[in-house]
Amino acid sequence: MGRRGLKSASRHTFFLRGIAFALMLIVSFGSSTVQSVEIKRINANINSRITVEIYGTVQKGDLGKIREYFSLLPTHDNKRIFVYLNSNGGDPLEGIAIGRFFREKGAFTLVGVGSKCISACFFMFLGGYDIESKQIARFKAVQGALGVHRTSLNIADGSYTQDQLGDTIQSHQLLILEIVEYFEEVEVSNKLLMALLKTPSETTYYIDNREAQENQIHVEDCDAYSFKTIDCRLVRSGASEKNLK
Repeated sequence: MGRRGLKSASRHTFFLRGIAFALMLIVSFGSSTVQSVEIKRINANINSRITVEIYGTVQKGDLGKIREYFSLLPTHDNKRIFVYLNSNGGDPLEGIAIGRFFREKGAFTLVGVGSKCISACFFMFLGGYDIESKQIARFKAVQGALGVHRTSLNIADGSYTQDQLGDTIQSHQLLILEIVEYFEEVEVSNKLLMALLKTPSETTYYIDNREAQENQIHVEDCDAYSFKTIDCRLVRSGASEKNLK
């Protein structure tokens, strides 16, 4: 194994060990009462696409849940998958993994009127992609909300060894590195990345519509009904009509 492989393996080992201990320390991920995301099919009355909505808190294991749901969707007639998102966030690594899955499957991502997509949900949203045209395919209504903040590291009271604390801090640093790498993958600006890193976890940096457009997010001025059914033509923001048929 080369030096790069050893470095990667070492980083992965530290990451797993730190995450295991961090689960005991990080309060934000410790509640058993939080429900994972829910998925439902939306009847948009448009034969050329499948429309689903994903809402709730992003939890570990949701990728498998979403992957299984997608596997049951009809694949004939080259139907496109449109995914509406409405979530205040949750597990950031799971959000990134789901975003990569959306990109792999060529799912369009959308945040509708009155909906919010914050933190880990935003990572999911960034995966919107049109495989056929090889173009980013993420959309929001003017009245939809996208937001980011840095991840939290809230260590509960207790006694911990220096190694335990070191591993936890290092795993948190590796999580930040994963976010940085993912933002590069999905072509998000350094300006927005800095906004995320500067915003405390207990607050939210809301992305205005101008900044959304700067990050290849199509912004649509639609009412709630027309956005939900995609009657509002997304072509006004630069998506080709071919992509939306």
